[in-house]
Amino acid sequence: MIETHLPKGVKKISLFEDYNEGYVTLVRRTTCLQPDLVRIAQPAVGAALAYRSLDGEELYVSFMVDAQHFFEARQPPWTWTSLQTLVLTSPLLAPATNHRKISGLLQDAGEAALRMPRLQTMALWNGGKRDACGFMFRKGRNNPTITLRSTWDINLQHKTIKVWRRVASLNGLRIEMRMLRGDIINSHGDAIYHLGLNHGVIDPVSLWQIRKEGIGRGLP
Repeated sequence: MIETHLPKGVKKISLFEDYNEGYVTLVRRTTCLQPDLVRIAQPAVGAALAYRSLDGEELYVSFMVDAQHFFEARQPPWTWTSLQTLVLTSPLLAPATNHRKISGLLQDAGEAALRMPRLQTMALWNGGKRDACGFMFRKGRNNPTITLRSTWDINLQHKTIKVWRRVASLNGLRIEMRMLRGDIINSHGDAIYHLGLNHGVIDPVSLWQIRKEGIGRGLP
């Protein structure tokens, strides 16, 4: 689908595959159907998107692909010459995931970022009811920053910091760690909001609707 339906020359791609956790849970409880609570992305889709984004400038893809597949598809000669913004989701960013797998994802992301000479922002995130995690790199002019926000304790390993310092080049790298309260995360919409990923990921009206459905009442 990615290769055949996205016209060549597209510079900005924003894809958001929505779902309702409450409906999935209800179906599992009341019917013989057992849909996955966590959607399983196909590696081929992530690989196709990685290839098609080589000449892109902004890429925001939520839940349709796993960031792990995107980075694993990288080939030695690939360079994202124009890519400035990359925002992806990964189910690995969850409290039950072994910290080594999370570190591996973030290190792979850093290695890919080294092949993105114009990169300004990269964000990897995941979220659902009571859980949210976001790794955000922003280059800025002279103060590259990594912000790690999560509802559970998560630390950056030395190897992860080392590769991202290479991405930051000679400008140094500031790291900010921020804990989020799980009780305020009622849906993936709340995760987007509290991780500060509103821009580009989803339009404001759709985000409001998802958050409204998550708490079952209106939002101010």
